[in-house]
Amino acid sequence: MPRLIAVFALSVALYGCVKKVELGEARKLNARGVELLERDRAHEAVRAFKGALEAAPQYLKAKVNLGIALYRAGQLKRAERVLREVLEGVEDQRNALYVLGLVYKAQGKYPGAVEVFEKVIQLDPQDHYSYYNLGVLYDKMDRPEEAVRAFRKVVDLNPQNTAAHYNLGRLLLRVGREEEGRRELEVFRGLQEEVADTSTGYASGYASGYAASYLEQSRYARPIPE
Repeated sequence: MPRLIAVFALSVALYGCVKKVELGEARKLNARGVELLERDRAHEAVRAFKGALEAAPQYLKAKVNLGIALYRAGQLKRAERVLREVLEGVEDQRNALYVLGLVYKAQGKYPGAVEVFEKVIQLDPQDHYSYYNLGVLYDKMDRPEEAVRAFRKVVDLNPQNTAAHYNLGRLLLRVGREEEGRRELEVFRGLQEEVADTSTGYASGYASGYAASYLEQSRYARPIPE
């Protein structure tokens, strides 16, 4: 009996060592994937995060990051599947929720995207990026009054958000609130002049009314580091 106990104890110890080695390798691969994603090398990042999950299948950070990388690589269906799997286990994982909203929006699944971003706001009422997404979505769904409320919340939380002022002014004019609309567009023009020499994020969306790069600046759209 003592010998059996000793063998069992040794087996448990060895299993623990193997698990530590696997998790250590997974962490290295996750860190590598984060580095690649920050350098806009999404396809390579996908391979790194997959490697991390092969080493440690339950490693949540790597799975969330894989979903983000797949979205950035334009593999929307795969990104959706991975992110939904994450949320089945951890339904309030904010990065997974936010990027799933971006995936749904890119797929044209606007009601689903609205539902997801509303969940992010319930978890973080100060996240002006989610409100901005809601404004974009409501506008696309021809719900201008709700879009106005969403963009109004964005400028309340982040008064320097040039794109939000532009969209708010545009939508206020659309619903007949001309004085308010003109005022918001004046704010927009003033902010535009202030950032004219350095604007690359917001300015890219002026022609269509949206700034796609801005939507991905949220901390919830970024990979989770080690």
